[in-house]
Amino acid sequence: SVSSHSWLSKLEAMLDAKLQSVQQDKGSVFDTTMVYHECFGYFIELFKTYQPFLARIHNGYQDVVKNGLAMQQKLETMEADLFAAKKKSEEDMQRTVQDLKQQIELLERQASRADATKERLITHLRESEDSLKTTKIETEAVKQAYERSLEVARA
Repeated sequence: SVSSHSWLSKLEAMLDAKLQSVQQDKGSVFDTTMVYHECFGYFIELFKTYQPFLARIHNGYQDVVKNGLAMQQKLETMEADLFAAKKKSEEDMQRTVQDLKQQIELLERQASRADATKERLITHLRESEDSLKTTKIETEAVKQAYERSLEVARA
């Protein structure tokens, strides 16, 4: 009928305007789905003869949308949890890296001190060896002089 056609044109214009608004606002898929949901509700009201049948379809889609929204909420919660876990993991990793850098610096300082101590000990050891050689030579010279003086005293 003519009046149905007129209402249908109005519904189409409303749908187009609302979809354009959602698109301009960069709305989600669910925002778009809600526009279709609203327009379908108006469509059901227009055609009373088919209202029970159309209401069943509408309710079926509404259940799907509710499930989708619930899944989206779960997904958003999971994404937030994942983001928080990722951030904590990155912070933990940065702390670990800082701790390792500090440990490396400490070990490098200790190694440097150990190297310096080793060099001092090596120098001391060489000096001691040189002193011991000198003492041996001097002892051997004293011993030889003593033995010569004994031979001279016996003779």
